[in-house]
Amino acid sequence: IDGGEAALLSALEASRKIAVSEPSAAAEATWPYTSFGGAGKVVETKDAPDLDTTFVRFDNGVRLTVKPTRFKDDEILVRVNVGDGRLDLAKSGQNVNWQSAAYVEGGLKQISAEDMERVLASRVYGAQFGIADDAFVFTGSTRHEDLDTQLQVLTAYVAEPGWRPEAFKRLQGARRTAHDQYEATDSGVLSRDLASLMHPGDQRWVFPSREQIAGARLEDFKTAIAPALSNGPIEVVIVGDTTVEKATDAVARTFGALPARAETDIPAAQREVGFPAANATPLVLTHKGRADQSIGYIAWRTNDFFANPQRARDTAVMGEVLELRLIEELREGQGATYSPSVVYNHSQVWPAWGYVSASVEIPPAGLPAFFTDVKKIAADLRDREIGADELARAKKPRLEQIAKARETNGYWLGELSGAQSDPRRLDAVRALISGTERVTAQDVRRAAQAVLRDDNMWMLEIRPEAGK
Repeated sequence: IDGGEAALLSALEASRKIAVSEPSAAAEATWPYTSFGGAGKVVETKDAPDLDTTFVRFDNGVRLTVKPTRFKDDEILVRVNVGDGRLDLAKSGQNVNWQSAAYVEGGLKQISAEDMERVLASRVYGAQFGIADDAFVFTGSTRHEDLDTQLQVLTAYVAEPGWRPEAFKRLQGARRTAHDQYEATDSGVLSRDLASLMHPGDQRWVFPSREQIAGARLEDFKTAIAPALSNGPIEVVIVGDTTVEKATDAVARTFGALPARAETDIPAAQREVGFPAANATPLVLTHKGRADQSIGYIAWRTNDFFANPQRARDTAVMGEVLELRLIEELREGQGATYSPSVVYNHSQVWPAWGYVSASVEIPPAGLPAFFTDVKKIAADLRDREIGADELARAKKPRLEQIAKARETNGYWLGELSGAQSDPRRLDAVRALISGTERVTAQDVRRAAQAVLRDDNMWMLEIRPEAGK
């Protein structure tokens, strides 16, 4: 602090000279969002018996998807999708994702977040806000007797957010050290910069600079997302220990009571995203952490999921084989204690966008060998069919993981999201297990030939700064 102890003492003495009065008794706060108008009317109901799911549409355009389950007693998960998320944001504007936490902390128009916590202390509910590729997302977890309260809270956040500057300032202050924290490790640099590198030239994925964080304004955040939240279509997904009747009634009195909203058209240019061009030598980024830590990363472009759903499943199994081969080479063949990671992603939002990636955290001296090993394994997968045993070892854990996930409410909350506006997502859910089971060794080789090519490979290194 400028002036040191003398400045602190001066400020203290000045404060002591200011007369203060006894604080008045705090007014008792009450929950003001129990009614949103007349209950909405159901105009359409459809069932998907094979998925134990019901789809409801209200007269104001709100869509409701309900899947009653008994996976976990007294757990109900709620997700509300509003507008079109990142699709609604300007491609040239500052990425506002980092500001999302200020939305809920800003409370509601008629009650602050702090008072809401006190008033609803006996209730079980949640309120989180985030920006997904295709929606602004509100989520919460509740129990059977508090479903009404949960939906009142989320409806209020959609209809009357508080936009209090204090919450924004707190978040802005906390984020001032974000770059220092990210730059302290190789994984931090990767998590900060990878999304923007994988979507070149599109500011919607770029983490803001120190100057942008310091100069950010609540009004700019509000301008970026408020129109979509005020006018965008609403989809409610409820999964868990409830009934279709209970969920429908609760939504009718909350989201179903809001003014009507229309569907939106997304300009084709908003859906266009790039992918990094293949490079012969890796792009190099640096971190300020330990000298023995670095990351090697490779990505091969694929396609979006709906371009060819079965090819996407073939490529996913091929990714599992690639990971098995890398583990065998690095851990078992070389005796390394670290493990590689293989990720595959076929977008259901961005046309022609998807990838398979392989990465490892390793001492810098091992980076050249990592890239060499990956290229050698990729060439072998292109040139020769894998054996039946290796195919089984790749498919079995994936199938077991899918089966286990399908016994959770969280899985279905995500998989059913967006299904009413794009029914292809339901077909994808239905075919996931059978489509994975039918992948053959020939399919894996064809996927490797299409994807794991040297001229389709983008490479990245994250190394310690020189002198570290």
